[in-house]
Amino acid sequence: MFRQLHELHVVALRADDVDSFLTGLVCVPALQYLSVSRSLIGARDFATLLMENLVATCPHLEKLRLDTVPLNCNAVSAVLAGAPRLPRLKWLNVSPMASMLPTDIFYVLPELIAAGRHVRELLFVVPMLQDDDELAVLRVLALAHEVPFFCGNLPHNADAYVVDALGAPHKQSDRCRLRISW
Repeated sequence: MFRQLHELHVVALRADDVDSFLTGLVCVPALQYLSVSRSLIGARDFATLLMENLVATCPHLEKLRLDTVPLNCNAVSAVLAGAPRLPRLKWLNVSPMASMLPTDIFYVLPELIAAGRHVRELLFVVPMLQDDDELAVLRVLALAHEVPFFCGNLPHNADAYVVDALGAPHKQSDRCRLRISW
């Protein structure tokens, strides 16, 4: 019965249930969409274990949503770095709780860029990110070699090189749509 399950929504996963959840992923090899939201997963390395399990057991996964989950900088890095190892993944939502600071974005930029080269759409929500922080991130992304992203809505005060590198004209290309939000 579970072997043919295509979509799984996990809400309010507790730290006590993480091992069972991760072990149970082997039972859903046809899974195409996984959403884990509003969960308190504890201090363990949930993100690394999740990505390892998904790579090993869910080769058909196309969409992954981690929303309102306490992911620190290292955990977000593990999710972003794991994205290219999921061959069919095309949509990724990484929305950690307030456990990640706005400046932590700069520590995960290499993984963010690598994930952007693999998926078609990436939503990255960082709590407490302010307008200036978003603009700084976009400036750095615009400087990347062969920018893998386009952004549908750039701030009105974005520099010309940011608009040129990340602007809407690129949305018809093979680039990943990046949505950074707070």
